[in-house]
Amino acid sequence: MAKVHDTHRPLIIAGDFNENEKAKAIKWLLDQGSQDALSIYDRRTKTWIWPTPLGIKLKNRFDHIIVNSRLMCTAARVINVEASDHMPVMAVIVSGRTE
Repeated sequence: MAKVHDTHRPLIIAGDFNENEKAKAIKWLLDQGSQDALSIYDRRTKTWIWPTPLGIKLKNRFDHIIVNSRLMCTAARVINVEASDHMPVMAVIVSGRTE
């Protein structure tokens, strides 16, 4: 598989991937030299919560903040606000990481 991003330029890919960090797309991005900011700074908090009619809440980590080797994440977290089925995610990202 060819690389989809230029490692000479900063790149941030963030949002709802509809898959957790063990799935193929995330693994592939990490194999390209990128980092998943939430997996570094907040390994446990779920980003997706879906209440079922049975009173059970389904939970998973479907949202990610991916940065390539030209950027460095210094903090990341999930913000616990249930305004949607997806929790907001945030990261502090600076220039400076190199391959």
